[in-house]
Amino acid sequence: MSEERSRVILWTTPRGSSTVFALSMSHVPEIEMWMEPFGYAGIAALNAKIEERTVLPMDHKGNEQLFEKVARHVSVAMDRPFVPATLSYQSVKERLERTTAKHVFVKDMAYGMPDGDVTRYIPSGYRHSFLIRSPHLVYPGVHKMYYPHFKAINRLLPDEKDEASFDVRNHNELGIHENYFKELHDLWRYILIEVDPKAVVLDSSDLLNDPGRVLPRWCEAVGLPFNASMLSWPKPEVQEIGKWNWGCTWTAEQVSLNAFYGGVLRSTCFNPPKVLPPREHLTDDVIEMAEASMPFYNEMHQHRMRVDEDTLS
Repeated sequence: MSEERSRVILWTTPRGSSTVFALSMSHVPEIEMWMEPFGYAGIAALNAKIEERTVLPMDHKGNEQLFEKVARHVSVAMDRPFVPATLSYQSVKERLERTTAKHVFVKDMAYGMPDGDVTRYIPSGYRHSFLIRSPHLVYPGVHKMYYPHFKAINRLLPDEKDEASFDVRNHNELGIHENYFKELHDLWRYILIEVDPKAVVLDSSDLLNDPGRVLPRWCEAVGLPFNASMLSWPKPEVQEIGKWNWGCTWTAEQVSLNAFYGGVLRSTCFNPPKVLPPREHLTDDVIEMAEASMPFYNEMHQHRMRVDEDTLS
């Protein structure tokens, strides 16, 4: 398998353990890493509506001035500078289909594919996988991540005085947070029917509980070569993951870097999964979003990849 080319897109939600998964994948020899290209295109489309009161075209060509404006909004919202040409669906599709790398791994957000207008930009030649995680773990992480981020970029509302009073649903310039699991579920169903009937669902808790067994089987299922360096690694530097295809520039001085990726930059392996936090420790936005998301998560969970007695099912 290692002599063959491979192309894999991993679709997920924020706080789904996907960046540490990507860090693991980066240890495949001759692999090209892409981080959320469609997710950022989706964020650009949202910011065009919010900040410019317009619909962002799918192609950067011929619309350069508008993309320059929108890229500035995205750069402020994300706390790092983005290249305008990387924020169009057409350019993402073209670049992913044009790459000549031996192996390509794309980690992306399902919120970048919210409807049929954009699913037509899914690149050809790729296998697809979905990384799921319990909404009762995802949304506490989303709340904890976004509070310091929106505070750092001065986007908190007047009544959001601290993390307890912060409501992430008030801040949709980086995605409609309550729709994460519906969009992931809908994209999964679409890809199974229209694109890749063998798309693999992986639950992060299964992976984190037993990476030595689960990760090799996942690699086998999607066609990526596995090696032991994908299970443990030296603590990464900002410059290391900054070399991946992000569409933006990374520096260690960025305020929100720790909020988004601090855990990954301190990691040397897959850590055991977290336990579900007590309900009384959760804010109302977290409780309501998690509970509304459970039906979508549960259906995907029933179809997840399982490693039982060395049998993949």
